[in-house]
Amino acid sequence: MKKLLLQASALCALTYPAHAELTVMSWGGAYERAQVEAYNKPFTAETGIAVKMISSDNPAAPIKSMVDAGNVTVDVADLEFTDAVRLCDEGVLEEIDPASLPAAPDGTPAVDDFLPEAVTDCAIASMVFATVYGYDTTKFPDAKPATIADLFDTAKFPASAACAKVPRSTSNWR
Repeated sequence: MKKLLLQASALCALTYPAHAELTVMSWGGAYERAQVEAYNKPFTAETGIAVKMISSDNPAAPIKSMVDAGNVTVDVADLEFTDAVRLCDEGVLEEIDPASLPAAPDGTPAVDDFLPEAVTDCAIASMVFATVYGYDTTKFPDAKPATIADLFDTAKFPASAACAKVPRSTSNWR
């Protein structure tokens, strides 16, 4: 059964050198459009390998379904770290031999060229993101929120708020 190999697009030429096209599943929208410009177009220009993008609101579920059905149509996927670890533990993703990864242009071994713990058994974390909290200062002319807890204290600071629709993203707000 074909499993999914999860790693950065730029490394795929080493894994799939005979591919005429590489299929990548990502999150869609502006994020995916930025990936096309920053990664896919330069990758195609350098290797001659076309990159086809497929969008998903969470690539983990369709990837698991593909592997379970024995019909994997994606070569690379952009997953959240927790999903990559879980899918690796479940045997859905291919393991990556860190020794097979190319060194950085300055000769630094790949495992030393990423953030600590970014190279895992089945994935290579290549994105870092954060949540930024802000508020409209005109809505609080006197006392201002000083902590994240203040922003969610609607008795002390009555106002509407917007939150991400992703439970994992909001679960860390405690």
